[in-house]
Amino acid sequence: RSLVPDGWDRYRPDNYDRDRGYDRNDRGRHDYSNYDENLPPEWRNGRWRESREDNRRDSRYDDRRNYRVPGDRRGNDARIVPYRYGDDRILSEPTITVQKIEEVLRQYNSPAQGLGQLIFDLGVQYKINPAMALAFFVKESSAGTKGWAVKTNNWGNRKGTGPAGRAGPFMKYHSFEDSVKDWFPYIIRRYVNQGLDTLPTLIHTYAPNNDGNNEAGYVRAVMNMMRKWSV
Repeated sequence: RSLVPDGWDRYRPDNYDRDRGYDRNDRGRHDYSNYDENLPPEWRNGRWRESREDNRRDSRYDDRRNYRVPGDRRGNDARIVPYRYGDDRILSEPTITVQKIEEVLRQYNSPAQGLGQLIFDLGVQYKINPAMALAFFVKESSAGTKGWAVKTNNWGNRKGTGPAGRAGPFMKYHSFEDSVKDWFPYIIRRYVNQGLDTLPTLIHTYAPNNDGNNEAGYVRAVMNMMRKWSV
């Protein structure tokens, strides 16, 4: 079964100009100006590759053949690809749009509403799927609306003393913006750089069974949310 439905209309942004297209230097829009020269025939024909091997090869983070989206604030191009359930890599391409991030935050009435672009940009910068970061936020605190995070502004319920002190065992931040800016490099430094670069290996340390968690359930919850929010 094709992983992406036939036809490109589903992926065309609301502000698409049929006559003008997109300026290559316009960072505020989806870039389709180089559509024909960079995309494989399967995409031009409105179909994605049926082959699992081809799908895996064409979804590499540095492969520009999939459609492109606005870059982060440093001007780096980013791509969004469909999430394949079971993909447990920490370092992976985005599978969620900025608009979807904001939609999820609104659904939870999250105090982090308005940070969608920042979350996406940080994901691109650190090569961590922003959908995974959002799933952690929802899993840990219902997007900042329950538990200690209401008092701590702590994106992932990290323990210790934070920039604003601590509440209970958890680090306290001045805002969720400060917290999420700290969360991404923390995941790289504490886990990825130590070889814990898959969800199961990360969760085994981040939220272990012996701390009252369900590691397998945590991994499933994150994957289910990523699948639900995927393009």
